[in-house]
Amino acid sequence: MTDGFDDATAYGFIDGFDDPSMGWARYAQSTKHFNLNSGCFYVRAGNATIAVMGKLADRLDKAKYWDQSAFNEEIFFLSHGDVEYIPISVRVMDYWKYMNSKARLRAGCLARAARDACARVLTPAAGVLCSQLTPLLRRFCSSGGATCGHALQA
Repeated sequence: MTDGFDDATAYGFIDGFDDPSMGWARYAQSTKHFNLNSGCFYVRAGNATIAVMGKLADRLDKAKYWDQSAFNEEIFFLSHGDVEYIPISVRVMDYWKYMNSKARLRAGCLARAARDACARVLTPAAGVLCSQLTPLLRRFCSSGGATCGHALQA
């Protein structure tokens, strides 16, 4: 699930950068999007997924770190030098169906008149719901990627 609240923040956009001190090479571009929310996601078992989840579990066991930041760093940061990230495929859920608080507030769903309309738009989130990622990651990795009982829903 994304923390984005519109198409650009949820699915990404190209952002221009202008550095006049660089002369003719002053322009550059970057890709930006809001982080994925580690409180709701669906994971399909595979070698890369198991490797990423194991790496996350180890990382969260060794240091006090926000699980959502670690999750996003592991799946989006680029490998460089001695730092190697495991390439995995990421697909973002529709932020209108799996709505986060930012999207809900921006859509005005907390206003009394819109409450009923939003209830029809919202659907139960499929995926992993957890406040602490590490125990679930350990369970996922130790099962070889098999379903984690009630924590995973298809």
